[in-house]
Amino acid sequence: MVGRLTDVATLIGGIYDAAFEPALWSDTLIRITDAIGGAQVMMGIHDFATRSIRVIGPRMDPDHMRSYVDHWGSADILWQRTNRVPVGTVLLAERYMERSELMRTEFYNEWQRPMRLGAAA
Repeated sequence: MVGRLTDVATLIGGIYDAAFEPALWSDTLIRITDAIGGAQVMMGIHDFATRSIRVIGPRMDPDHMRSYVDHWGSADILWQRTNRVPVGTVLLAERYMERSELMRTEFYNEWQRPMRLGAAA
């Protein structure tokens, strides 16, 4: 867990560095995940203009990540409900969908749950 101000500053610096050098995102996401005691992390970009999806999941199975890009990204119910939220907004899944509702979706049961992500943990 992040405990010292210098640790937080280092993480923030890593985020800024990765914003300018995308190759740094994998290591930066791992450091953030470790700092908060997480196990998995995924960052995705859904581009409306090109209808493309890019994801980074440095600790996730590459085949599972590919399935998100190829199929499940467009079925990601949480993304569908949060994609118009203003930049800078902290997103909490519970604000957009009850856990019980999420757990009934095909996206959760076929993609999220097998990887133990989010509510599946």
